[in-house]
Amino acid sequence: MQLSSSLTLYLKFFVTVFYTVFFGAWTVALWLAEGAVWEDAWMFKVGFSLTYFLGLWVMHRFFRFLKRVDVREGQFVITDYFKTIELDWRGIGCIRLRKLLGPYRVACVESRVDTPFGRRICFLTNTKRVQELEELYPPLKPYFSSSL
Repeated sequence: MQLSSSLTLYLKFFVTVFYTVFFGAWTVALWLAEGAVWEDAWMFKVGFSLTYFLGLWVMHRFFRFLKRVDVREGQFVITDYFKTIELDWRGIGCIRLRKLLGPYRVACVESRVDTPFGRRICFLTNTKRVQELEELYPPLKPYFSSSL
């Protein structure tokens, strides 16, 4: 059962690649543009460049941590789309849920053991998937630290 939202793939790859390529090209084009209009627009160029780099920092800070999480009998399968690990249910400390926007939640699996992704593995999910998980795998219910 897929626990993480498909929005993870969209945010982690499509949005970041589109933003980096499209707005990066605009930033380079602004600095390479010549003409009477662009010679006096240095504040616009600096402002646009700062906005571009701020956007890169925000995406690196918030989208980089997202993982895809699937649940099978007795284990979590966690991937960042390049590397995949399997984490036994016994290796889970708790699963924290925080409200994000609408039905979406940011979930963090606190691991008792070190993994290649660290002890805290975060992903996007929604209320419906968490409720389905609790119904499908009742032994996992005590691991959730907040109710929906």
